[in-house]
Amino acid sequence: MAISDIKIRRNDSETEWTPWCREKSSEVLRNLAHLAEVVARLPVGGDREQLESYLHLAIWDTLNLAGFFTGHHLSGEELYRWTDQLRQFGQPAFAMTADELGLDRRAPYREQNELIRELVTESEVCLALPRSEGRTRLHAVLLRVSPNGGTIINSLLKLIESVTMGELSWDAFVAEARPRIEELKLLNHLE
Repeated sequence: MAISDIKIRRNDSETEWTPWCREKSSEVLRNLAHLAEVVARLPVGGDREQLESYLHLAIWDTLNLAGFFTGHHLSGEELYRWTDQLRQFGQPAFAMTADELGLDRRAPYREQNELIRELVTESEVCLALPRSEGRTRLHAVLLRVSPNGGTIINSLLKLIESVTMGELSWDAFVAEARPRIEELKLLNHLE
């Protein structure tokens, strides 16, 4: 079944709801992957086994829905493999699964805005630190934002890579990074 074959409509509306269903199933799957990481940190015993069981069922059903909304008929073997991977590996498994199913793996706007706010706040601290510490901390924050951070984030990543490779001094990086971070503030209304 091709993606174009699926059309979801409500009786009281001409709006085609398939893209919304894909987006929501992607967000639920992303949240379940986060939950899997939380459950994995719980001590063995107690309610953990019950949580794992319900998590398994929720991931399985969400994968079924996501497959339907993207035009993929998932076999039992695929469902079992992807459910197991999501439970064991959380977010990295979500990224791979989303790519295979053609789901949007970008963070929702509000989450992305929070990541950019964190980047702006953290960058002010990092740019004042010595090269090794500042570079490492800023790089970690940039990597959390980068999957959908846009051209400014990508330019900062390229600059920081130049620092890592010894092609750009820390002072030169700071001078080039500050205006880009100010632009991020303006674009995201973080003044």
